[in-house]
Amino acid sequence: MVVGYRAIMRLQDGEDAVTVAEEQLHRWLDKKTKGRNQTRVRADWKGTGAHQLGQNSTLRVYHHADDADSSRRGFYRLTKENENGKFTVSLYAASLPRIREYRQTIVAETAWEPPEHSGKLPKRQTGSGR
Repeated sequence: MVVGYRAIMRLQDGEDAVTVAEEQLHRWLDKKTKGRNQTRVRADWKGTGAHQLGQNSTLRVYHHADDADSSRRGFYRLTKENENGKFTVSLYAASLPRIREYRQTIVAETAWEPPEHSGKLPKRQTGSGR
């Protein structure tokens, strides 16, 4: 998998990175279900696990809470596959209230994998091959 983009966001201590990441992901997915460029059938999910959001579109969600240090972590990975390959958006959120710095952090990554060799060129590629 080729990482196409990575961003690290540090939030104010009063915010909760896991809650913010999940809310923003939900809003972004909700926009994808509306309008003429609709790419997903639904934008809602409950709890951890793999959630089918549409044809060839899966959201994997994992949460972890540690009572010993009051930390929470969230992992969200959306994958969509089509004839152009596999597109992945990953969010890693950490709420670490007892550490000294960077208590609320979100990491966002996008990645793309080309389609497996099928004898066909992806739709985005054009040309005569000369």
